[in-house]
Amino acid sequence: MDAQQGEKASAILAALDPVEQKKIGDSCKNDKACYTEHGLTVMRHGITEKIRQNPSLYHVLQEVSKRCFVECNVYAKYWGNALALNNDANKEVVSWEGKNMLGQCYEKAYQELFT
Repeated sequence: MDAQQGEKASAILAALDPVEQKKIGDSCKNDKACYTEHGLTVMRHGITEKIRQNPSLYHVLQEVSKRCFVECNVYAKYWGNALALNNDANKEVVSWEGKNMLGQCYEKAYQELFT
């Protein structure tokens, strides 16, 4: 990580608003190969630890039966399904325009914690 990336990482951690954090993150230049290779692993570990450290989230997820986790976000073609929350196409995976990688990370974290 170079000095500029370090400053942006600190700014992301200091920002309280997720929208502001995303803006800062989007302004970073990423090493696409490194991101592709490690991004999902880092995200899955982060989600797993978030669930472990948040008792209310842990209990909610513990109560649900196995489901498909979906990030409904019209702007997220990689992390989400690229559809609005109220879109009927959310019910059919074949209709999604995005990859829903965040949802897949939640499913893997769920499996690790509850199966």
